[in-house]
Amino acid sequence: MTLIAFSATKNRADILTDTWSYSSGGRYIGRASKVRSVPHLDMAYAIQGDEEFGLAWSYCAADLIEFAASFDDFAHEAGPYIREAWNGLATPPQDSSTLFLIGYSSEASRFRAYQFDSDSDFERADIEAPFIIPTPPDTRISDLEWAHLEENLRSFGMSDQQVLAAHDLWRRMPELVAPTTVKGWVQLGKHVRESRALVHNATGLKVFVAGDLFHSVLKRGEFRTSRVHTFNDSGAEFAQLVAGTLHPIGQYGPCCYCDSGRPYIDCCAAPYAAQPCLCGSGQAFQACCSVRAETASTASTLADAVSVTP
Repeated sequence: MTLIAFSATKNRADILTDTWSYSSGGRYIGRASKVRSVPHLDMAYAIQGDEEFGLAWSYCAADLIEFAASFDDFAHEAGPYIREAWNGLATPPQDSSTLFLIGYSSEASRFRAYQFDSDSDFERADIEAPFIIPTPPDTRISDLEWAHLEENLRSFGMSDQQVLAAHDLWRRMPELVAPTTVKGWVQLGKHVRESRALVHNATGLKVFVAGDLFHSVLKRGEFRTSRVHTFNDSGAEFAQLVAGTLHPIGQYGPCCYCDSGRPYIDCCAAPYAAQPCLCGSGQAFQACCSVRAETASTASTLADAVSVTP
C-alpha cells in the first residue's frame, strides 16, 4: 500500500508519498515516483494499487489533459478514461486500485481532492482533507482504507465481532491534523512506517512504507517536490520490514506467525504451496515465486551443466 497523505486549503495543497513499489505479497520490490503534476491545470494525481494500471492511466490521462480547460473539467470527465485504462489491461488486477486527484477548483475557489476507486467502478468521490492512507492506529481511518483492510483482518483469524470492534475503535480515533512544516510531514511519514510497516505481520496491519519520502507543494501556477527523508531499508530493519511476506528474505526468515524458529517458507507459509501464486502467473506458488522453486531450478541447471560431456 502506497503512502499517500495530503492536505488541501484555499491557497495550496501539500502531498506526501513514499517511493516503494511492490508486487502482491511483497515478492518483488522496486522504486517509483508516486505523484505526477499537470502544472497548467494546477493539479496533480497519485495512484495506489496496480502498477500496470498506473502506466495505462498515464497514457489515457494524456488525452484528457489535452482538452481539459481546468482541474474541474478534468475531474468531471476523468471517470470514463480511468475505466478505459482499467478495462484495457491484459490481465485483470488482483488488487484494488485508487486514483487520487488534487487540484485547484475554480468552482469551489480552493484546492480540492477526489478519489476514484476500482471497487466502486471508479465513481468520483469527494475526499475530506487532510487525508492519509495507510492510517496510523491512533488516527481515524477512512472508509476507503477500511473497505480494503476488513477482509484482510478476517484472513488473519479475527472473528466478525472482533473486526467490528476494531472498526468502531479506529473510527473513534481523532481526525488527522495536517502538518504545517516539512519537519511535521516527515514525522508523519515516520509514524506511519513505525505503526504500519514495522509491526508484526500477524496483526494484519503490515504494509510497506519505505524508500524515500517526497513532499510536494501545489499552488496556483506552481508545483515543487523535494526528497525530505530516506528510510533505512537495509540490514535488520529491512528484515523486520519484510518478515512474514513472500520476499525471499521474508521466506527464508524465521516464521513470525507461530515463532517456531523454522523458516517461514517451511512453516506457516507451507499451506500456500499449492495455491495460485500471487504474482498472477497461473502457476502454483511452490512452482513459481517460492524460494524453494528457485533452489530447485538452480540445482537442476547445475545438474544439467555437469551432465554435459565435451
